[in-house]
Amino acid sequence: MRHSLSEGRAPWTTGLSLPTAELRDFESGVWALATDPWVGPLLATGTEEGVVALWDTRAPGRNRPSCSCVWQAQVADDYVGGLALITPGSSAAAASIMVLAATADGALTLYDVRNGSDGRGSGGGVQRLAATACGAPVRCCTADSRAAVVGDESGAVRLWDVGLMAGGTEAVRSGGPEPDGLYPAWEGQEAGGAALCGVDVYRFPYGLRSGAGGTEAVVRVAVVTEGGRLVVLETGGGTDRVR
Repeated sequence: MRHSLSEGRAPWTTGLSLPTAELRDFESGVWALATDPWVGPLLATGTEEGVVALWDTRAPGRNRPSCSCVWQAQVADDYVGGLALITPGSSAAAASIMVLAATADGALTLYDVRNGSDGRGSGGGVQRLAATACGAPVRCCTADSRAAVVGDESGAVRLWDVGLMAGGTEAVRSGGPEPDGLYPAWEGQEAGGAALCGVDVYRFPYGLRSGAGGTEAVVRVAVVTEGGRLVVLETGGGTDRVR
């Protein structure tokens, strides 16, 4: 639906949309950003110095002079390459608010921050649910309560079983992952060995589970490389291939 300016609501096409809030208190550059997939008020940021913060971005009011930081923590000594914010609305199985941080030291770390604020934004009460090492600096990720797909500087794409690492009992792919929750990687030949700087998934994660007749449904992972290539990887039905 389009609205006229006379109604006080500018359509996207006018370019006149105004910010409802601004965050200015960062001590270093912001390299990663994640929003609530269910359009909630939460926003996660990650900086080049390894600090992850969770913000309540509801518009300031009489009792809210500014957006508030509800949790923050130093998760690495180098940059945060990717973030995913997993909220209860993203799945009936999600019982907590989780943040997945993918960092330059090659680590994937999953935090439960439902009760993570001690009132000072220092991370009191936060639980680190799981962590694993990918073997190369991680540049991007996408996730929900079942699984995460990440891309690293070597050009590899990794699948991490978030559901199992958070205490679930059902693996996201038949056969299950390694003890650390990782499945075998696409090793990067399809991306020409270039670092991956963006990743997204089609039919994820619901298509990852076994389909009728015991075969896995097809899942497509789109990646963007530092060399300017867009590659679509396809897995399922017993094969992995490039489109």
